[in-house]
Amino acid sequence: MPPGTSKPHVCILTSIHQPFDVRIFHKEARSLAEAGYRVSIVAPKEGNETRGKVSIRAVPYPRNRLERLLMTSWRVLWSGLTERADIYHFHDPELVGMGILLKMFGKKVIYDVHEDVPKTILGKEYLPTWTRELVALFADGFEKAAARMFDAIIPATDDIAAKFSSCQRVVTVKNFPTLLTSNPSGRTRCSDRFRSIYVGVLSEARGIGKIVEALGHLQDLTGAELILCGDFSPAPYEAEVRQLPGFEKTDCLGYVEHWKAQALLNEVDIGLVCIQPVDQYLTALPTKLFEYMAAGLPVVASNFPLWREIVEGNFCGLCVDPTDPRGIANAIRYLHDRPDLRREMGLNGRQAVVEKYNWQAESQSLIAVYESVLSEN
Repeated sequence: MPPGTSKPHVCILTSIHQPFDVRIFHKEARSLAEAGYRVSIVAPKEGNETRGKVSIRAVPYPRNRLERLLMTSWRVLWSGLTERADIYHFHDPELVGMGILLKMFGKKVIYDVHEDVPKTILGKEYLPTWTRELVALFADGFEKAAARMFDAIIPATDDIAAKFSSCQRVVTVKNFPTLLTSNPSGRTRCSDRFRSIYVGVLSEARGIGKIVEALGHLQDLTGAELILCGDFSPAPYEAEVRQLPGFEKTDCLGYVEHWKAQALLNEVDIGLVCIQPVDQYLTALPTKLFEYMAAGLPVVASNFPLWREIVEGNFCGLCVDPTDPRGIANAIRYLHDRPDLRREMGLNGRQAVVEKYNWQAESQSLIAVYESVLSEN
């Protein structure tokens, strides 16, 4: 782009995520805006809003999954088209069809792939078991065929990127944390309490029941508490969790905005990410793991090979069998009894993020993708 030329308008589309999703807003949208792009996000929300340099264009919240699939995607597409953007960047598999339509309208389109879609479908409990493999097979073929039409693919992990080897421009942009939101030197933890935290979706697959049960094995540990930040999925799962031993030591805060969650990390002792060994998560890079590390928290994490390499390789926490509440409890107790070890692990995790696992490097990859796409006629 010639010097002095203003940057184009970017329109980010999502029908599933909150507009202030960490990857969408706090990382990608803000990085693009700081690089001089005009950025708007179309997402389910109550009312339009401008936050910083990013404009939010609201579409109605869907009342259920069916309405989201049949109506919200079209509303997102229509609202996005009214933005008359130069480039469209969408985040959800259910918007793949809308991405094809945008290409038919002559738009430049980027597909941001957060998860391995077929693996995710195989874990959808609301689908009848006998249909899952068929739906996953169809979705895999459709996604790969459509992806070849798009101007760029931005997977969140190298494992996902490998699926799109036949596409013209595939650049992994990992979900590493921003360093500016973390302040491990500003700890304000309570000396009479020992608190573990989980931030994210509260579901069975994320191991919420297991970590609540783990607190039930720590009844003798004075001041031991668990903080949960996020919404239950599905909503009825909350009632099941509330019946578990250990819930009396649990504080459910519901959905917490990103900046508030970051502040909470400076008030607790351990970060938990005990996601269950479901195929789709084994090679994932959960944002929460790196945000705990960035905040200087020792972590208790699932013992998946990739995660073990990160956690134990950087000596920043303990890896456990995520299906074993007693094992999780033992790891929490071990760290509770060793404050000097917690501090050492926390500092190691923070240093690893500073050196290797930070958004600053990933944002440069994102900007480079945009420059490459926009350089083509």
